[in-house]
Amino acid sequence: MRERHFLTAVLMLMLLPAAYAVSITPSKIDIQFEPGYSKEFIFRTWGAEHIAIYKKGDLAEYVTLNQTSVEGKGDILVSIALPEKLDAPGKHTILIGAVETGADQGIISAAAAIQTPIYVMVPYEGYYIEASLSTADASDNESIPFEIHVRNIGTEDIKRLAASLAISALQESSESVRRETQAAELPAGESIDFHVELPAGALGPGSYRAVADIGYDAYSLTRKQEFRVGELSVELLDYPKMLYNGTINKVELVVASRWNGPIEHAYAEIDIGGSAPLIQNARTPPFSLKPWETKSIEAFIDTSSVPVGTYAMAITLYYAGKETLVRDTISIIEKQEKAGILLSPLNLALIAAVILLIIIDAVWMVARRGQPKKKTRRRR
Repeated sequence: MRERHFLTAVLMLMLLPAAYAVSITPSKIDIQFEPGYSKEFIFRTWGAEHIAIYKKGDLAEYVTLNQTSVEGKGDILVSIALPEKLDAPGKHTILIGAVETGADQGIISAAAAIQTPIYVMVPYEGYYIEASLSTADASDNESIPFEIHVRNIGTEDIKRLAASLAISALQESSESVRRETQAAELPAGESIDFHVELPAGALGPGSYRAVADIGYDAYSLTRKQEFRVGELSVELLDYPKMLYNGTINKVELVVASRWNGPIEHAYAEIDIGGSAPLIQNARTPPFSLKPWETKSIEAFIDTSSVPVGTYAMAITLYYAGKETLVRDTISIIEKQEKAGILLSPLNLALIAAVILLIIIDAVWMVARRGQPKKKTRRRR
C-alpha cells in the first residue's frame, strides 16, 4: 500500500510541470484602433519541449504568425494589420496562445495552454468616454486618496475636461467636502488621471459616499464610490439582559470592529453586581477581528449561588490597549422546570374508559378469529 502511494505521488509530481510549465510574454497588449494600423510584436515562449502557437478572436484574421510551433523556447513574430475601418465599436480581443504538445504535435493537455490578450479599442462615433472613481477605506489619522480615471474612446477630441468631487455621509444629503480638479484637454484615444487627496482629519469616523461629476465639453458623466473612515474602536452591539439562577449560563456577545485594520488578542469581561460587592465575573477567550468585522463571542456565567433579582452589570471590551465599557442591568430569574401534565379526575375517568373500550374490542376480535368457519352447501 505504501509503495502504491509513493508511486502515485511521484507520478503527480512528474505531471505537474507538464501542466503548468508553459509560459509566454508579454502579458497583454493594448491597441487604439487607427485606419490601416500595422505593427509587429515579438512574443517569447518557453517551458516545454514542444509548444504549439495559435491565434483566435473576432479579429484573428488580421493577425499573422511567422511560425506555429516552437521547440523548447523561442520567439514568435506576431504581425497585426488592421483594415481601414471596423464597423463594431468597443473593445475587441485577440488571443495569442501557447500550448504544450507531444512530439507528434498532439496536444497533451488543455490545462497547459496559456494566452496573451491583445485588446483593440475601436472608438465610438462622436463624444464617448470611459470613467471610473476609486478610493479606499482609511483610518481617521490617514489621508484619503481619490483617483478619477477618464479615457476618451470617441472619435472627437475633448477640448475641456474637468471633474468635481463631492463627499457626504451615507445617511445625510448635505455635502461634507467638495474638491475641484483643474481643466485639461483629452485627445481621442488618450486617457488621463485626476488625483484628489483629503488630509487626515478632514472626515470623522463613519461611512461616506464620493460622487465625481465629470464634465467634457457639452457633456457630463457621474461616478460614485462608497468608502469608510475608521477609528480604533470595538462596539458592543448585543448582550444578554436575563440569566437563570442556579446553573451555568452560556451567554453571547455581539461585537463590531470600527477599524480598517485587523485587531488581535481582544477579549471581554462581564461583571455582575458592580464593585460593591462583585457577585459574579466572567471572561471570554481571546478573539481577533478583521477590518469592519462583526462577530459573536461566547462566555459562561455561573449563577449557582446568585439569588433571584436585578443587578448592575458592566461589560468591558479590551483591545489594542484600549477598552469599551457598557453599563446596564441584568435580571437573574428562577429557572422554571417543565410542568407535567395535570390530570383532573374527569380526565382520568375518560382515559380509563377509552383504554377499557380498546381492551374489549381487542378481546372480541381475538374471539371471532377463534370460531370455526361455517361451510356453505352448493345447490344442485
